[in-house]
Amino acid sequence: MSTLMSHSAAHSGGLQVAWSGTALTRPHIVEVELTNVGNKDLEPVHFNGAPVEVTSTVPVVALLQERSEPPVQRVLASTPTAAGLTLATTTPLHKGQTLTYVLLVDGADPEIGLQESVSNASFERRDPPSPGSEIAAASRSARMLAAAAIMLMVVLITISYAIDLTFRISELIY
Repeated sequence: MSTLMSHSAAHSGGLQVAWSGTALTRPHIVEVELTNVGNKDLEPVHFNGAPVEVTSTVPVVALLQERSEPPVQRVLASTPTAAGLTLATTTPLHKGQTLTYVLLVDGADPEIGLQESVSNASFERRDPPSPGSEIAAASRSARMLAAAAIMLMVVLITISYAIDLTFRISELIY
């Protein structure tokens, strides 16, 4: 979830965001991903005839994008509502398929939920790590460690070339 402007920018009057002529006071972009990590396709019968409901505590202004990975597999048909997004379960959610829906919402501190009725399977919420969380800190540490390893390789390669160059120069001198 990403905020489009800060609270102070929204209230200073200097910046205004609008959608279809309607001013937005606290716009956010929300990306919802549904991935079938199971070992089988989820067929329409598994959803007990009910849609999957993505809920929002703030109004949904628009559905900006929907996509499937792999792209040859269809997305679940979607209908935006003021309170979220309704996903029709008339097509399968294939094994390994990821569906992504990008929403524009307007309101302070949006919370996104999921309501589904599925048999022989379960939906599990996995939020991306927040900037201050342990997972984010571990990710930052891993990136810093990788960067340090790359820098060490560059230094070693540079030293290797310097030694080689030194030997060549010394051969020319003697």
